[in-house]
Amino acid sequence: MKKSLRTSILSIRNTLNPEERMKKSRLIAGKLFGLEEFHKSSSILFYVAARSEVQTEGMIKQAIKQGKRVFVPVADIENKRLFVSELYDFDVELVKGAYGIMEPMRIYQRFVPLSEVEMVIVPGVAFDIKGYRIGYGGGYYDRMLESIPQRHKVCLVGVCFECQLIDSIPVENHDMAVEIIITEERIINTER
Repeated sequence: MKKSLRTSILSIRNTLNPEERMKKSRLIAGKLFGLEEFHKSSSILFYVAARSEVQTEGMIKQAIKQGKRVFVPVADIENKRLFVSELYDFDVELVKGAYGIMEPMRIYQRFVPLSEVEMVIVPGVAFDIKGYRIGYGGGYYDRMLESIPQRHKVCLVGVCFECQLIDSIPVENHDMAVEIIITEERIINTER
């Protein structure tokens, strides 16, 4: 079920041309930066966008400019885990890493414990209005989110295009919902 949903939503998302994607991503960024939860968070973990995802480069640069501590994931493929590394300069420090996703070069990897993160910008192939998501199938984010200490103190924000929202996602025991979903059209405080 999840696999077929993943395939169909990705094919829809992939039809957005780069200009549309950037325009919608800027609208999403505006909503994110307007959130009270964003203003309260001094340290934010962003994903670095790849392919047709909501583009995060502008968000990351803006957050750094605002004086936020910005973190990005580094994949440990062998153990299917994500580590968190602090980022100072988007244009200088990143290279293509696992799965073709940009991550810090080894000399710029500044690993921090998850306990230092106050907000996580969560990617997904699809989200439902309860905040559950379908990822890319590797389980990297699920494992990371599960291991956040004092989970109640961390705000999880899913970002996606409106075309990635679906009514309901089949939920498994390990699935964690995000508190907020932002699309180019709206902000959803999830029903949990």
